[in-house]
Amino acid sequence: MKLRDVNQRIKMLQIALQYTLPRMKKATNEVSKDLPLFLD
Repeated sequence: MKLRDVNQRIKMLQIALQYTLPRMKKATNEVSKDLPLFLD
């Protein structure tokens, strides 16, 4: 297998994995309001 073929396979895998792997969601520092555990 030629080096060019290997490079093409790697590029193809990188593109394919973008669509198959879940993406990391951006972490936020927002604090949501705490809800009471028990309602009176």
